[in-house]
Amino acid sequence: MLKYRILRLNEGDRPLGSAIAATHATDQDAITEARRTFEVATIEIWQGERRIAVLRANEDPPHV
Repeated sequence: MLKYRILRLNEGDRPLGSAIAATHATDQDAITEARRTFEVATIEIWQGERRIAVLRANEDPPHV
C-alpha cells in the first residue's frame, strides 16, 4: 500500500488547510477515492514528492 496526501485547493490553487493522509494500492485507486470524497472541490494528490494529479471540481478524473 502506498501513502498519499490530498490537498484541497482554493480558486487560486493554494492549499486550504492541512493535507489529508490516505493509503491506497495504486495511483488510480487514490484518484478514484479522492474524486468520490471531494466531488465538488479542486484537489491535488501527492505520493511522496510526486504529484499524481490535480482534479478540478466537476471534471472527469485523469486515467493513470
